[in-house]
Amino acid sequence: MMKMFKQFDDMTKLVKAAPGLIDQADALAAQSAAYRRQMDVMAVHAMTAEPAPGALEPIAGVDLDRYARIVKGIAAYGYDEAKLPVVAGMFGVDAESW
Repeated sequence: MMKMFKQFDDMTKLVKAAPGLIDQADALAAQSAAYRRQMDVMAVHAMTAEPAPGALEPIAGVDLDRYARIVKGIAAYGYDEAKLPVVAGMFGVDAESW
């Protein structure tokens, strides 16, 4: 019998706490939605932003297209970054410039 009264007491406490717990859950949901909107805005900006002047110019004679091909080329070596100078050499870029 005492156990049943304890369960009723626990249920009463839970019912009293429920509005606060619901308010907390609603606040977290609102924060999550706001964060998601902010991330969406940042993603759109990142996709539509223009690069800074000169940001896409070749570095040491390596343009963006050649760089991508070289970096992709290490797949044949199990993505071993130590092989980048070897692959760069295949694309006409000496190890020192790389």
